[in-house]
Amino acid sequence: MFDNEKEAYLKEAEIVNDAFINSDKTYNVVLGGRQGGIKKPQPVYYFDKCGNLKGSFESALVASKCIGCSRQAIDNAINYKNSVKNYFWSRVPQIDV
Repeated sequence: MFDNEKEAYLKEAEIVNDAFINSDKTYNVVLGGRQGGIKKPQPVYYFDKCGNLKGSFESALVASKCIGCSRQAIDNAINYKNSVKNYFWSRVPQIDV
């Protein structure tokens, strides 16, 4: 527990940093600590069923609009290692299938 709001946001800023939001193990896309709430786009990469890199998009949102699915579907594919629209997805340019 924190004594005030400022202390809580300072701790959040310490925890939810660039490394944290760039991890494929979290859904956070904004730095913590009330830093303006500016979302930093994270590139996503897509691969065929054999694991060959086919391309990338600026973000899961851009990818979802281009291929005709929801951003959440791509995020879920990344987090649960499922395919969407016959592609596997990752936040890094390599994947194990």
